[in-house]
Amino acid sequence: MKQRGFAQGIFQQSSTKKEELGTLRIGSNGKAYRYALCGAADIPAGRFCVGVAIAAAHQNEAILETVAVGTKSLTVTVTAGTAIAENELADGEFLINDGTGEGHSYEIESNTAITTAGTAVTLALRRGIKVALDTTSEFTLVRNPFYGAVQSATQTLPLIGVTPIAVTAAYYFWAQRTGMCSIYSGTTVPVTGQTFAQEGVAGGITVSTSSDVIPDIGRCIYAAAATEYSPCWLSLE
Repeated sequence: MKQRGFAQGIFQQSSTKKEELGTLRIGSNGKAYRYALCGAADIPAGRFCVGVAIAAAHQNEAILETVAVGTKSLTVTVTAGTAIAENELADGEFLINDGTGEGHSYEIESNTAITTAGTAVTLALRRGIKVALDTTSEFTLVRNPFYGAVQSATQTLPLIGVTPIAVTAAYYFWAQRTGMCSIYSGTTVPVTGQTFAQEGVAGGITVSTSSDVIPDIGRCIYAAAATEYSPCWLSLE
């Protein structure tokens, strides 16, 4: 956890990246934040946002040749069908999910871009390969979970947190993860003391059902009217 020297204020946004995605920042009164990147649409203040799913075309892919110990730059082949923007994978992971080297994961420093039809992407890693890879090795490309924040009705995406300010598309911001916040309530409003979860309506929360799939993310401090904003205590860390 970084303790000081942050280049961007909690209630600021930036068109340029000033911290690693996912950097933890502790504020006051029990509040904590993670550095995130907004997706392709603006997000109002007080909205619950999520990240993007791992592309199926980038999971469980084969290493086609030997990769030596210490290698920090390599080109891998993925299934065509999903574009990757330049540095979209930065602060994410190159994970070896099967075969030789399985269980190891390497932070990605940068990546080249490919189109939907593209199949070869070059990765720069922050540390060298620990166990040499071969043709039995299989990998998965994992975006940082704080990349591409959106309001979504899908309740199984990476949980980013609440926007403490209105955020412009493609801007970097601090997403609130713990402590009291203002958050949009959907049509089913949690009452004081109730736990809540992400609603199946973009950007909002609803009464928790204690589901194994849709986790509890906080507790209501005071119930607001439906489609208004409630004071709630987040507990995502």
